[in-house]
Formats: sequence, C-alpha cells, structure tokens
Amino acid sequence: VCVCVLRGRVRVNCAAFRKGSTIIMEPIMSVEFSFPREYNKGVLGMISKRRGIVNRSEVQDDYMILTADVPLDAMFGCSSDLRASTQGKGEFSMEFSRYEQAPSTVQNELFAAVQGEKTASKKKK
Repeated sequence: VCVCVLRGRVRVNCAAFRKGSTIIMEPIMSVEFSFPREYNKGVLGMISKRRGIVNRSEVQDDYMILTADVPLDAMFGCSSDLRASTQGKGEFSMEFSRYEQAPSTVQNELFAAVQGEKTASKKKK
C-alpha cells in the first residue's frame, strides 16, 4: 500500500494502514532557485528548514542558481519566504522528481491522525 503525503487530510480505508504496517511515500520535487549571491545564506537556511537537499550550485554573473530536492508538502509557502529572504529578487521553479519514504515523524503524525478520525467516527455512532 502506498499513500502520498500531501497537505490536508488523509483518508485511507485499508487494514494495513490502520495496523501501521505500511510505508508512507511523499512526492519529492526538483527545485531550481535563482537569486542574487548576497542572499545565499538566507536561501540555504530556508531550503534546509524545508527538509531540502542541495544537489548543485553555480554562479552566473551575480546570481546563484541552486538545484535542490524538496518534499512537495514543504514547498507550500515557499514563494512568500523566498521573496521575503531575497527582498523580492529570488524566484524558483519546480517539477516532480520521485517518491521517497516519508520520515518517521511524518508517518507517525499521519497514523495518529487516522487513529483520531477513527476514534471520532466511533464516538459519533
């Protein structure tokens, strides 16, 4: 059983998921960031905070171009954060790369959410 981790609620009606014997997969995006070099430290911190891994970096004129793998769920709000950390001079583009196993903390949160929904639905009956 494979479940994609996305923002919002997860509804899965399968016994394997409820028993916790499944692996949660999350979509990983290949993201290219372009920004003036003087904002390098702030952008690297932002990528790290989002569980991103920088694969490549290069300098073109006075701009840094970073390519990183970042979970899709962590990309929500990235545009605002990038504008704030580069004074509106940074931009990014992203495309789907692959699925990877979600970290155990994310999996545990999802399992707890499913258990909470299951408990709540029993109380309603």
